[in-house]
Amino acid sequence: MNQNLLNILKKILTLVILSLIFSIIIYVIAIFISKQFNYNIQDILFGGGLILIIIGGLMSIHGNPSGASLWGLGQSNAQYTSFLNLEAKKEENKIEDTRSHLLKNSIKKSRHINIIFIISGLFLIIYNQFFI
Repeated sequence: MNQNLLNILKKILTLVILSLIFSIIIYVIAIFISKQFNYNIQDILFGGGLILIIIGGLMSIHGNPSGASLWGLGQSNAQYTSFLNLEAKKEENKIEDTRSHLLKNSIKKSRHINIIFIISGLFLIIYNQFFI
């Protein structure tokens, strides 16, 4: 149990350090943009933070859609196409355990890079609101 706690702390520390490094890089770019084009640094940092949070959120969406399909919409055989897609998905689910498949390929599965983007965006917005 102590080893698991140590591994979790290492992952959290790595995420925070990479987020700070990424935030510093974005801050340097924001300083360059503000000097070059005479924009307010607060506006650039806030916009950059929002963009990073949005990119991180969109990057976190992945996985198997569990049979939902929009391929057949607008065609004369849309119901037939949707039915065939759902039947094919049902056959795939019979082959493998549905619960373990959903847990393995669910949208909630996260990666480190999207968390780094979100934390970096939060760092930039917090720094912008409270320290500038």
